[in-house]
Amino acid sequence: MRGACIMSRMRGEIVMRRTKTTEIIVETDEIFVVRQSSATAAIVAQSFCSGCGAAAELIAPELAAAIIGASTRAIYRLVEAGHLHFAETPDGRLLVCRDSLAGLETPGAAPKQISGA
Repeated sequence: MRGACIMSRMRGEIVMRRTKTTEIIVETDEIFVVRQSSATAAIVAQSFCSGCGAAAELIAPELAAAIIGASTRAIYRLVEAGHLHFAETPDGRLLVCRDSLAGLETPGAAPKQISGA
């Protein structure tokens, strides 16, 4: 709390008034909850990532989008541009390397250079 004095003239007298200023700081946290129905369950698999050259967790694009706070379309664009490592299942589903998501700072920003991409 900070105080200040204000001087004013009333009826020829000098009057001092004291004012108070209160500073309020509000902190917020965000929690993302990803809920899935059994029909749209996100695929999570431990497999070899050719981009990393090591075993990695491969996840569905929907889960990758939720993790970085972007749209699923943004994930597909990053894959098409070669900024994310990926694999395809035998039935044609796309899986994204979770480790390659670490190269992204914020949604919509240009990704950092990712090794092996």
